[in-house]
Amino acid sequence: MQVKNMSYQQLQEFSVELYQQMIVREQMYKDLIGHQWCLKPTPGFEDRNST
Repeated sequence: MQVKNMSYQQLQEFSVELYQQMIVREQMYKDLIGHQWCLKPTPGFEDRNST
């Protein structure tokens, strides 16, 4: 997607979308690292063999 050809409104929407993706990605990394380092239990990463 070429940013220089976008309208101001398109740029705003694109910027918000990128920010939301960044926040989700950051939280996923935090959850994954927390799980890998056994810092905290993370929903969806439970050990299925422990039941």
